[in-house]
Amino acid sequence: APSIDSAGLVDLVDLIERHVRSLIENPKLLRHISRRAMEAVDGEGAERVVSALLELAVKRVPGAQAVALRPAAEADGELVWPWRNAEPTRRYAFDSSPVSADTHKIWWARSLQDPERALLIGHQAGQPCGVLRFDFDQAGTAVVSVYLDPAMTGKGLGQALMRVGLDWLRQNRPETHTGVADILPANTASRRMFQSVGFSEQHAVFVRKM
Repeated sequence: APSIDSAGLVDLVDLIERHVRSLIENPKLLRHISRRAMEAVDGEGAERVVSALLELAVKRVPGAQAVALRPAAEADGELVWPWRNAEPTRRYAFDSSPVSADTHKIWWARSLQDPERALLIGHQAGQPCGVLRFDFDQAGTAVVSVYLDPAMTGKGLGQALMRVGLDWLRQNRPETHTGVADILPANTASRRMFQSVGFSEQHAVFVRKM
């Protein structure tokens, strides 16, 4: 790159100074430039950078992408009950209390029979690794819930599971056009994971214990 001599540097500093002064002295021009700059962007650049970095990180985890889905079966209820009751899973649940084996068994059986609910088991190299649930409504919205085998967290499997889950939605429920995930604000890992697969935060939930 060409170098700038001392005279050129003085001229450059003088040019910057004149432009800065003109903006200070002309607030209407400053507002106009600011408005035009905002019109040129969508304000979601930071989310896209985070998404790209997370996706890159997942790709560097050996086998993190080799996740597949299958429909859940009745026998899976007993398998995933300890996952559901594990403290790391309950910590960020809206109802953090443990679930008894009988209660979970009844809920699991009813869920398998519910035509507006899809229960899916994620597995990697034949080993079950997580649960993905979609609850559908007539308006084309699916409420999403996902949790992993606590022994398999921190490997990028949540994002991989969600990506194959979105593919499953496109193939099996093409009428679904919106996915919704209710996540507690403190659950930073889940928020980042959903952002990495294209979800965006739309509202805040305010809670007060009485």
